[in-house]
Amino acid sequence: MAGTVTPEIPKVFYIKRNDLSPDYIVDVFDNEGEPVNLAGATAVFSMKGITVETLKIDSQAATVEDGGEGVFNRLRYTWSVGDTDTSGKYNVEFQVSIGGRPRTYPSNPDQNLQVKITDDLNAA
Repeated sequence: MAGTVTPEIPKVFYIKRNDLSPDYIVDVFDNEGEPVNLAGATAVFSMKGITVETLKIDSQAATVEDGGEGVFNRLRYTWSVGDTDTSGKYNVEFQVSIGGRPRTYPSNPDQNLQVKITDDLNAA
């Protein structure tokens, strides 16, 4: 593919407070829009508040999966109890390590991945 493409960052991911489903999933592409092959990589997930800059989730295990056509470019984080217990808006990132060499996604500071945890109707 000729030229440089800015890969599209997923829209804000919404989840209700205390929900643990669905998982948070991101497919990773390079600057040309091609899937990044992360086969054999390990990954961790972190989440930090936007207005209250506290680290809510610090380097918790994530998985690398086949995003389609045999290319392992999909990152998945499965929520744990406590991850979604506080309403608010959060920036999130995945740190991937291949052969001991870390790389953070997204790497472009203008392309934040965001999660918004909203109160459910019976919130106290």
